[in-house]
Amino acid sequence: MVGYSEIEKMSLDVIKKLNDAGIKCTVLTKGILPISLAKCSKDNEYGITLISLNEEYRERMEPGSAPYADRLKALKKLHEKGCKTWVSIEPYPTPNLIEQDLKKILKAVSFVDKIIFGRTNYCKDF
Repeated sequence: MVGYSEIEKMSLDVIKKLNDAGIKCTVLTKGILPISLAKCSKDNEYGITLISLNEEYRERMEPGSAPYADRLKALKKLHEKGCKTWVSIEPYPTPNLIEQDLKKILKAVSFVDKIIFGRTNYCKDF
């Protein structure tokens, strides 16, 4: 099996090759974005999904994904290095799945350049 560092290296290599060809990349992950992306094209955009700040909910809805705090910390570091950053609050859960304070979520991502919202339209909990 390919290790995480090998997958990360392959992804970075692809991004660099695309940038060398004049192609901007938009990245979205449930993982942790490496700081080495800051060395790539400043036209690239780096994003994370964030459906809540509640870790129990994350573990249930996104098993195997990186903890929210780790995703946010890595994204903020890229933003501080001058990278374009964004958050996909998708799928955004409805109150019948989890009660949460949208203001707290928006405050946690207030540093990003763009926020998009999606909806839960494939959730098995309905």
